[in-house]
Amino acid sequence: MKVLYCTVGGSHQPLLETIDFHSPDHIVFVCSDDDPASGTSGTHKLIEGPGYVCRSSYNSPPDLPNIPTQLGLSQDAYRVIRVAADSPAHILEKLLPELRQDAAHSPVVADYTGGTKSMSAALMMAAVQTDNVTLSLVTGTRAQHTRVQDGDEAVSKIDTTQVRAFWWLDLVEQAWSRYAYDDAVRILKNTGSSAPFLRQLLQLSRGYAAWDRADYAEAYRRLYATPTLVEGKLMGTIALLKKEGLDVYTEACCIYDLYLAALRRAKNGQYDVATLQLYRAFEWIAQWTLYYHHDKIETGKVKKEIVEKYKDLVHENHKGLYVMGSYQAWLLIERLDGPLAPLARATKTSRLTLSEIRNDSMLAHGTTPVSRAQFSQMRTYFEDTILPDFVQVAFKGKVQSKQLPNEFPSNLELTFSLQMPPKKQKAD
Repeated sequence: MKVLYCTVGGSHQPLLETIDFHSPDHIVFVCSDDDPASGTSGTHKLIEGPGYVCRSSYNSPPDLPNIPTQLGLSQDAYRVIRVAADSPAHILEKLLPELRQDAAHSPVVADYTGGTKSMSAALMMAAVQTDNVTLSLVTGTRAQHTRVQDGDEAVSKIDTTQVRAFWWLDLVEQAWSRYAYDDAVRILKNTGSSAPFLRQLLQLSRGYAAWDRADYAEAYRRLYATPTLVEGKLMGTIALLKKEGLDVYTEACCIYDLYLAALRRAKNGQYDVATLQLYRAFEWIAQWTLYYHHDKIETGKVKKEIVEKYKDLVHENHKGLYVMGSYQAWLLIERLDGPLAPLARATKTSRLTLSEIRNDSMLAHGTTPVSRAQFSQMRTYFEDTILPDFVQVAFKGKVQSKQLPNEFPSNLELTFSLQMPPKKQKAD
């Protein structure tokens, strides 16, 4: 069953045209109610009024009966929704529940030709927020740019998916602003539009979502499909991160990327997750230093000669392996006198603050969430005290990695391309 929603204005001709064109099984007439302040009758009289209420021409007095009578509609073939003529919020409040209920069971056409601007706007807004609804508009020749001439009306179908896509584009932009790329993916998958820029945004969102969860191979695959929309340094970084097998430089880039991920989580107020990521970056720097700058020492499987020489820094785990924690790893760096030994000595006491904030997190050993102030303290210490020395050793002071974007690419064309039919070739 097809349902037609149409806003009713002062002329009945566009309604007859759209009803004839769409041949609905049920019609919902959206009419203005009477204005108690001025005493003006609403357009509901064109549907419910007795006697002659419609005009056969623009300047003539009413000389035709109401629309259901003209069309021979039975009482159950239509219904009337009365709305305040100039209150979009009130109109939308009344229309949206009914439109969604009808659209859940039947295809709906929403023709917003007649009525006040508020009525038309509200019906269009309700339509683009509802699946299974097609927009329709009656157009024609306008005399002196005023009104469509009677008899010149023609029905045009409006691409609801395109209108809805622009409606939702702001939500996608908001998701990107907080690095919520997975949210952007879910929104874009529901637009139903085939516009090229939306497909590109979907590909980019999927790529950055994969990068955000450190699935570097998937991120590279997605972003490589639209390389011109990815900033050069980012493309270079993801090409490096997705490599199989780590080396001293690649692993340092992974550590720095984890630090950037912590900042993204903090942007969303996820301070406990951000704290764990930042602490893991701090711990990983120690592990990276011991492995690449001290003869491949692994904290999860300490070599025999290290165990014998530094017994106070290791302990045996349940698997019978000798391991060391983060604090002990930094003590070993200090004793081995390598490139980060000065940092280890200088922060022997102060770096315990990082451990305390992390341990108090409910995601570690505590019972309360990390506050914004606590994470800010941890971030400031990490950025001012730990990060500069690591960057100097790992990247000679010049980091190539950048934060993931929270804005659309500047060269993304946010327009719908109109597919024009190919020109016919002239015969020779």
